[in-house]
Amino acid sequence: MTIDEFLTLSAACTSIDELGTLFVNAIGTAGYQNASFVRVDREGIVAVPFLVAPQPFLEAYLDSGCHRDDAVVTKAHRASEPFFWDDVARERNVSDGGLRTFSICREAGVHSGLSIPFHGPGGAIDLVGVSLRDEQKADRGAAGKIVAL
Repeated sequence: MTIDEFLTLSAACTSIDELGTLFVNAIGTAGYQNASFVRVDREGIVAVPFLVAPQPFLEAYLDSGCHRDDAVVTKAHRASEPFFWDDVARERNVSDGGLRTFSICREAGVHSGLSIPFHGPGGAIDLVGVSLRDEQKADRGAAGKIVAL
């Protein structure tokens, strides 16, 4: 799907779920399978308006306390540009809990992602993410298109 096609189809969406489904279809051409739109602040996750991920993911994430030590959320607070999760995992300052979160998420079918932070007032961040659920590879070169979508 081209960006122009996406824009045309998105104008007809009447809900966040419709727009999210359209987004998931569009990112599929780059090999990504999961998508999320999460609002976070300094205290953690505030809202999850949209999430497409394998069924066990959210429960595993919350039950394991990943929301308290997620390296992607930590990075989002310091990043002004999109970033790949694999790059975050290789940073020297990632805590053991952050690395544990990556492992738990991978086991639950959410890994190898790209996050796009949108900083708002009062420290709020809207974080759009795409990721894989199996061991296939995503096209990292498609990041620009995903950001544009």
